[in-house]
Amino acid sequence: MTKDLNYPQLVERCRNLGMDERGISEATFWELEFFCKTHIPPTSLISKETKTPSKMINKITPTTSIMPGTKKALTIELARKDLTLLEVISKVKESFPEAKESSIKIWYSQTINKKIE
Repeated sequence: MTKDLNYPQLVERCRNLGMDERGISEATFWELEFFCKTHIPPTSLISKETKTPSKMINKITPTTSIMPGTKKALTIELARKDLTLLEVISKVKESFPEAKESSIKIWYSQTINKKIE
């Protein structure tokens, strides 16, 4: 890559890659060549890909800020239909066997008391 470069071209390339003037003036031809071969250009450091926001954010309903299809969303939905706590627990456990009754009770009572809208 740098074999065909003469000294002035090599110095210019090192400047473009971000080597300071003092380093260029004190370095030998071989050191400059090594720097050009191994150094990552600063533009590639700046142009890192930005992470796209998670697709899950788009699924959250703006009114409740709760992800649909979760245990909590199902509990809130059933509580709003005026089902009793035992009915809500049985239906949530039917859909999500790993659901804990204590969590369902908390979500149910918060929904009934209008803390979760």
